Amino acid sequence: MKKNISLVFLAGLSMSPVAAQEIDEIIVSATGIPTPAHEIGASVDVITAAELEAQQITYLQDALTLKGMNIAKSGGVGTLSNLFLRGLPGKYTTLMVDGVTLFDPGSNQVLWNDVISDGAERVEILRGSQGVLYGSNTIAGVISQFTAIGGETQNHARLEAGEMATQRISLTGQGQGGDIEYGYGLSQFSSDSISASSTPAAGATTLDDDAYDNLTANAKIRTPLADGVDMELVMRHSVGSLDKDGFSTDAAGVSEDFERRSIRLALLAEIGDWQHRVGISDYDGTIDDFSGGVQTGERLAARQSFDYRGVYQWREDVQLIIGAEQVTSEFENTDSGFSAFAKADSEVSGIYGLAQWQAGETITVTTAVRQDDHDVFGSHETYRLTAAYGLSDGLVLRAAHGTGFRAPSLSELYLAFYGNADLQPETSTSTEAGFDLALSPKADFAATVFAIEVDDIIGYDPATYVNTQVSGTSEVSGVELSLALAPSPAWHLSLDAAYTDSDKPNADGSTGMQREVRVPRMQAGLVVSYQANDKLSFGGSLRAVRDTLDVGNVTLDDYNLLDIRGQYRLRDTLVVYGRLENAMDEDYEIINGFSTPGRAAYIGVTTQF
Repeated sequence: MKKNISLVFLAGLSMSPVAAQEIDEIIVSATGIPTPAHEIGASVDVITAAELEAQQITYLQDALTLKGMNIAKSGGVGTLSNLFLRGLPGKYTTLMVDGVTLFDPGSNQVLWNDVISDGAERVEILRGSQGVLYGSNTIAGVISQFTAIGGETQNHARLEAGEMATQRISLTGQGQGGDIEYGYGLSQFSSDSISASSTPAAGATTLDDDAYDNLTANAKIRTPLADGVDMELVMRHSVGSLDKDGFSTDAAGVSEDFERRSIRLALLAEIGDWQHRVGISDYDGTIDDFSGGVQTGERLAARQSFDYRGVYQWREDVQLIIGAEQVTSEFENTDSGFSAFAKADSEVSGIYGLAQWQAGETITVTTAVRQDDHDVFGSHETYRLTAAYGLSDGLVLRAAHGTGFRAPSLSELYLAFYGNADLQPETSTSTEAGFDLALSPKADFAATVFAIEVDDIIGYDPATYVNTQVSGTSEVSGVELSLALAPSPAWHLSLDAAYTDSDKPNADGSTGMQREVRVPRMQAGLVVSYQANDKLSFGGSLRAVRDTLDVGNVTLDDYNLLDIRGQYRLRDTLVVYGRLENAMDEDYEIINGFSTPGRAAYIGVTTQF
């Protein structure tokens, strides 16, 4: 469902999220400030818990592919994934889970392949440069996942099995005990999966399956400490393993064990006209690499942060936000080969402010500025402006313009053989304009045009493979469309489509531009649901991808992926369900030379208590 989101940015300050259902409904954005949708100046997609459940989603990235994003997976489930939002690769987008960023300092991106969505109340996709709001690594956008907490006690258990010896067991819940509100998720997933490589090893005629398993636990707790003061604790812990292949061929005995932990403690206080939040967060990721049963190295990534954010109701028509944060990142790789990395760290501190002004009954304007101070690259300033104008009932015009910067990652600076300590930050400018239109009580339509420019991008020299600053400007532009229809109480349809033109300067210094690889010119996702009666429902999704290039100017085939699903309620608290992924058994590639799953069937049962 297409929604709008305010650009004020105090995620979680308000504790009762509201999902907008119509264009004039009050919504709660990542800032936690309730704002009527017609007063909001930027667009966001919101994926609700009900939609995740209806589509039988395990991994967040599978829901994102239906929202105009490409997820370049290097094989089957669990293999490294790179998200392309608005035509830019994963190092330009961050993921926030209950206020904790899961951007991995070692991998230089979010490890989307391990992010399980169990227990999520909603997911918000905020597009465009968000440097003012969230600092570096947000030139393309920010995706936020929120855990459901509080309310009437409810628990949800799931057991699922299917192709490739896949098994999924999960337990999620939320509720309140005394003054404590809580929400949690516990999920175990395992699969023999497929070989990541489509080319057998030398002398072999078959491919080895690349098994994967993941155990994830997450929890969120909130409790009052005093009158007007609450404490919030967020925890997430994932452990698992993955069999891997070589760069271009199948390989046996190569694997990794991983463990990722994040924790956040925050205090929230309401004092007079002020709302305050102060928090500390910690993220640690460990990957142990193995070959032939022998450990070959260990990758250690960590991030610690301290932040303060406050909201002040200055006047009836003006809200002010101020904030500050300090972030320390670390990375080390004990591998003795080309990926060896001596321990290194970086520190960034930032301050920012935002004002939201309600100019009469039809116009809302936000202005925001930020200054970041990097211990290596010094100070950088960014800004963002948005406006929303309600022309009539059901029609809202909106626009946003802002700047951002991305500091070179630790690996880009210091990785053995490839690192370049002389790199400088990338800078960006992002502009978008669009509208939201309620065509009728049963139909909503939204359209956005956007343009992003990134200067001094960091690429690699094709002759030496050393990271280098590429002169010139990367240019991305496109159109995003969404349509939501409910022609009857039984039928619900949503369509999200994007056209993207993403070009960057040639890294070898030659004149001209080259297309960004793995960014489809056109992609669309259609989701259909039909409620036959109070027990039986059906649905499906169709994803169409057109005109994609890969490394080496390789043209990938266009493809259509159809998934079919259904469920039947045996009792009020017991549901059986099934789905058929890639129902047409499409033969396709997302990355040249890497395998993708064929037709696969799954069946499961859920119960509530």
